[in-house]
Amino acid sequence: MKRYTAQEMECLLELFAQSGMSQRGFCDQQGIKLPTFSYWYRKLGKSTPPSCPGFVELAGPAPSCSGLEVVFPNGVVVRGIRELSLVRQLVTL
Repeated sequence: MKRYTAQEMECLLELFAQSGMSQRGFCDQQGIKLPTFSYWYRKLGKSTPPSCPGFVELAGPAPSCSGLEVVFPNGVVVRGIRELSLVRQLVTL
C-alpha cells in the first residue's frame, strides 16, 4: 500500500479541487484508495495552502483534454499523460 506524505496529498487535493470530479471518480482515475483520500481530505481540508515545490500550476483545456504534458529541463516533452501516478514516476526518473 502506498503511503502518501502530507505534501503529496496537498498536491493531489489541489488537483482534485480543479478536476470537478467526485472523490470516488478522482480516486479511481488516480489509483488512490478512497478511504485514504477521504482521510487526507478531512485532515488537510481547505485550511492548508497548496504547496507543491518544483511544480507550477497547470492551466489548460477542460478535463476532457488528451492529458497532461511534462516538460523536462533538457527539453524532452512527454504528452498525453492521464494519470498522476505516471507523472510521479516520470518526475522521479
